[in-house]
This record gives sequence, structure tokens and C-alpha cells, in this order.
Amino acid sequence: YASMMMDEDKGLWSHSYWVNAKRAFPKKDLFWGRGNGWVVCGFPMILDNVGLEHEESAQIIELFVKTSEALLSCMNEDYTFNTLLKYKSYRELSATALISAGWLHGIRCGYLDKKYLEPAVKAFEACVNAIEENENGVYMPNISGPPIPLPIFPKLGYKMIPLGKNWSYGIAALIFAAIEYKKCLSRNDRK
Repeated sequence: YASMMMDEDKGLWSHSYWVNAKRAFPKKDLFWGRGNGWVVCGFPMILDNVGLEHEESAQIIELFVKTSEALLSCMNEDYTFNTLLKYKSYRELSATALISAGWLHGIRCGYLDKKYLEPAVKAFEACVNAIEENENGVYMPNISGPPIPLPIFPKLGYKMIPLGKNWSYGIAALIFAAIEYKKCLSRNDRK
């Protein structure tokens, strides 16, 4: 997947791969926040399952570190990520939660350096602090709907995606981050 979808220079991942065109899409410097969040959240899960003895584990860790380093430069001042990385767009909390979960999991298992701990914790806290509560319930805001980058104007396509609250994949991302946050706290309490 990395050979087909990762921008080698930028360290970030394209939204999808168009088989008929034999290329990643979109091909310009448009990197979807939540998609990159799923990649970062998935790396430590893959490593946990294949084990460090696996012939490709070193390469997986290298990709994990490269993508994580690229994401650090995309983080907003409030420790969130945008729906379009490296561009001014709206903040997207499911992306933020997924990246936080991946970083926390990676740190806990020793796949990532501890320099990601503070940004990971602050990203999780930014998601939690954004939760809204009113007489009708509790809501996680700033979750974009399913994206479909337009073939002619993909950047515009991303920006036109409506934001919603409590989309299932946003809640799932926050649960992943909460689990990893708790595991990191428990581990740090023992030391």
C-alpha cells in the first residue's frame, strides 16, 4: 500500500487508489486527515498482530515513524488536525482522535518515540474538551461526513463535506483514543 498511496517525500497518504488510472487519488498534495488517522491508528495494531520478528516489521515501524513525523507538522495550535492536512480547512475530530490513538498505542508498545506523548495526550484532550452537552444529550462535534473527492476539483470536494455530530466512526475513533489514553496512564502510574 505504501508504494501505491504514500507520498514518499511528504510522508502522508492519499485518499484512495484508482486501479484503472494506476495511481493514487487525488494526485495533488491533498491528504485527508481521517484517512491518515486510520493509517496511523492501524500501524500499531498490525505490529501487535504480526510481531516484531516478522520480516516486514522494521519497514512498518519506519512507515509509522515517517507518517507520524509528517503529521506533527500538520497539527493545529489547539492540537487538532484539519480535514485536509497541510491546508487551511476545518478541524476534524475523528482524524484527531485516530492520530492520538495511534500515537498513544505506538508509544506504549515502544514503536514510537516518547516525543509524541505530549501531542497525543493533548490531541485526545482537545477531542474530549470539544464534547458538547445539552438537554438533548452529549455530542462529539466536528466530524466530517463521508468524503468523496471530486475528480476535477478534489480540494473543493473535501471542503464541501458537511460536518456533523456523533457520526459512528468519530465516536469509534474517540473510543480507540480513550482506551489508549487509559492504558498509557495505567502504565505510567506503575513506574
